[in-house]
Amino acid sequence: MNKVDEQFEFNKLNFLCFFQNQIIHDKKNREKKNIQYTDCFKSAFNALVNKNYIEAKTACKSLRKKSLQWLLYFEFEFYCNVFKETIPSKENIASVFGFSPKRYENFIQKVTVKLPKNRFAKQSYNEFLNFKTKEDSYKHFPVKNIAICATMSAGKSTFVNALLGNDVLPARNEGTTAKITSVYDKDGSKNLIGFVEKNTNIENLCLDANLSTI
Repeated sequence: MNKVDEQFEFNKLNFLCFFQNQIIHDKKNREKKNIQYTDCFKSAFNALVNKNYIEAKTACKSLRKKSLQWLLYFEFEFYCNVFKETIPSKENIASVFGFSPKRYENFIQKVTVKLPKNRFAKQSYNEFLNFKTKEDSYKHFPVKNIAICATMSAGKSTFVNALLGNDVLPARNEGTTAKITSVYDKDGSKNLIGFVEKNTNIENLCLDANLSTI
């Protein structure tokens, strides 16, 4: 049986958490426009992930702004990297984004060169870029596994919470953390995310957990 790669699974959850809470900002940051662009963006993204290229093409057209289509590809490419997925063929990408397959390299160049300079997508791009940069930086940090072991109700969870500076684990004067529990800390994380592993299978994914959920 293959052991679950906890770090890999947490990286996936972290991306999904960001994407679920992401807002695609209108240039003037108008709420109605933000909602409209965000809904279209997520529809296109989910269709790409599910390889539904006809639906992705329709949703991508509704974005209208080329800069948002570039952002869509930029984020999707990162998604494929995180989830170890193969990027669709040039023909499928060209179909979704509305250009000739022969102009594939030209499209990629626009994403790379023009997107960072585009004013319309600036806020949404910078928010994702900050997230991506932080995620990439964590790949270079060595993992240090620290085991907290003691008898029941000795204060293990309280100690871990103190180290983290946040009440992540439930702590009472009785047995509360009955299973082996791994905790990963990432600076600036706003959500408590996690999953249950049982017999090398991932169960009960949660992108916004609390003490009650845990």
